[in-house]
Amino acid sequence: MSESIIPESDNTEKFIFFVLVLLGIVIIFLEITGNNIPYSKFELKNERGFAFSRCYNTRKGLFLIYLSTILSITFIYIFDSRKKTPYHIIVYIFYLINYLKRCFEVLFIHKFSKKSSFFALLYIGISHTFVNTILCRCILLSNKNIDDSNFFYLILPFPLIIFGWFGSFYHHILLAKIRRSPRNAKRYKIPRGGLFEYVSCPHYFMELLTWAGFSVIVHRLSFYGHIVFIFCTFAGRSYQTRKWYNNNIVGYPRKRKCLIPLIF
Repeated sequence: MSESIIPESDNTEKFIFFVLVLLGIVIIFLEITGNNIPYSKFELKNERGFAFSRCYNTRKGLFLIYLSTILSITFIYIFDSRKKTPYHIIVYIFYLINYLKRCFEVLFIHKFSKKSSFFALLYIGISHTFVNTILCRCILLSNKNIDDSNFFYLILPFPLIIFGWFGSFYHHILLAKIRRSPRNAKRYKIPRGGLFEYVSCPHYFMELLTWAGFSVIVHRLSFYGHIVFIFCTFAGRSYQTRKWYNNNIVGYPRKRKCLIPLIF
C-alpha cells in the first residue's frame, strides 16, 4: 500500500493548512506593498512611533529563539508516551540538525548591522518556535498507518534537504565575508559569488528547498501549508530586498532575480 499524493487529513490539519496559507498571503501582500516586517535593513523604516520600538541584541535574540525551538520540540517528543516510528525519529532529527545549524550560524557566521525590535523578535519566534511546535505536536497526535515508514517519502528527499543546508550555509558565509572588517561591519555592499550572481536572496532559495524536501518527508497537509507560508514570506522579503538594493546600492545588477534563479 502506498501513500496518496494528497495526504488524508482531519479537520485540525485542514484548519492549520488554511491558517498558514492565509497568513502567507497576508505577509506577501504586506511585504510587496512596502509594509515590511521590521528587522534587518527594514528595521528603522518601520519603528517610528511603534509601541515595541525598544531594540535588543539580534545575535542573542535569534540564538534564544532557535534554541527554544529545539528545546520545545524535544520536550514534546520526550513527554509523549506513544511509540515512535522511523517517521517520527527522522522528523525529529531534521529539526535538531536544522536548528543546531541555525544556532551555529547565528553565533559564528552571521554579521549583524542592527539591533532588532521586540516586535521583530516576537514575529520570528512565533514563525519558528510556536508554529513548528504545533506542527510537531500534530505529528505525534495523528494516527497514521504503516506508510509512515515508506522508503520513498522518508529517504528520497534527503539529497534535496542536504543540498539546501549546505547551499544556505555557503551563501551565509559569502554574506559574512562582506562585513569581515570593522569598517564594513555596518555597511551594505553588493553580494558576489554563488547564486548571488542570479538572485538577491539565494540563502532564502536554499532554505526553501530544504523545507520543501522536509514537507515531502512529513507528507501532511499542515506541512504543505507551512511550505506555502515560507514561500510567501521569502518571496515578499526577497522582492523588497532586491528593490532596496536597486534603490540604495549604486551598481547593483538589475538582471538579478529576487528568489528563484531565472524565474522570479
